[in-house]
Amino acid sequence: MMAERKHGPASIYEHKLQQVMKRLAVEDYDFNWDRWNAWVEFNYRGQLYRLEHGVEKARAKGVELRYGSDAFAEVVLTLEDLVRIVERGIYDLENWLLGMKAAPSQS
Repeated sequence: MMAERKHGPASIYEHKLQQVMKRLAVEDYDFNWDRWNAWVEFNYRGQLYRLEHGVEKARAKGVELRYGSDAFAEVVLTLEDLVRIVERGIYDLENWLLGMKAAPSQS
């Protein structure tokens, strides 16, 4: 028996991510998910940010996820929430994202 997904198909969240990035005026972004993990990376006002989530990370917080696509959905939904906060004038996005700056690549 196949385990149930918490969220719908990843294609729904790919579209939502596209809309979120459009609302933020972000043109440079990338994303991926696999069986266990997901990430979204984007350049906002000259700064690179990366949000990561995964099955094990969720489980450590008492959240049951079974698929990396569900982790991807949760990252996208979180970004969508952040955009609403910014659009309502409650807080600047940079303040929320401060701890999510992408580490420089180690070449």
